[in-house]
Amino acid sequence: MVMIANYQYGWTFFVPDIQKTFGWDRASIQWAFTLFVLFETWLVPVEGWFVDKYGPRLVVLVGGILCAIGWAINAQATTLNGYYLGMIIAGIGAGGVYGTCVGNALKWFPDKRGLAAGITAAGFGAAWFLYLGRPDLPELIKQRFGGLYALLDNKYYLDRINELVFGAGARLIGTAFWRGGDMALIDGAAVNGSARLVGWVALLVRRAQTGFIYHYAFAMLLGVGVALFVFLTWPYVVAAAH
Repeated sequence: MVMIANYQYGWTFFVPDIQKTFGWDRASIQWAFTLFVLFETWLVPVEGWFVDKYGPRLVVLVGGILCAIGWAINAQATTLNGYYLGMIIAGIGAGGVYGTCVGNALKWFPDKRGLAAGITAAGFGAAWFLYLGRPDLPELIKQRFGGLYALLDNKYYLDRINELVFGAGARLIGTAFWRGGDMALIDGAAVNGSARLVGWVALLVRRAQTGFIYHYAFAMLLGVGVALFVFLTWPYVVAAAH
């Protein structure tokens, strides 16, 4: 609300300079403001439909972006049509922000609807007064209410709490899983441990390999004997188990 208020309450401050720079007549310049008001107000029912369908956060976000685009166009415009285009886009965005904010305030405070709408709408006048009428007041307010300013400026320190508690906790848990699970268990025990086991078994097998053919023949016969023993005795083992 404060950001878009200068469109409505600060426009007349720019008109004399625009007229002096480009030499256009004031009536043609003021058509830009007329278009702004038309698109700000007439499209509010459509923007209200978007609020009901997609929620107020998205509508206010898009409205703020459109207002910023309007400022950018007005800053670079050198023709009346350029100013008209910038103010039309800004009017659509301002209507989205204003209508959504007022509607939301009425839903939040159903028992004080008039007061809620009045305070919300006062954001327009407050913007003009703080940024154009008395630009020194924001700094004075900051100094006078330093604690409140710090609380609001840091978004109630929720980001800091999230960083210290949840972020740090997640990093701590991740580090524990990395060192205990990945490095110690997977890399240390499973991968490196199995590699050491294979190396140890290979060392034993290598020592058992003499290179004599009769040793290999004896090992083959021994293996055949074990296989025959298992084959012949296994049915009896199964029968005994039942």
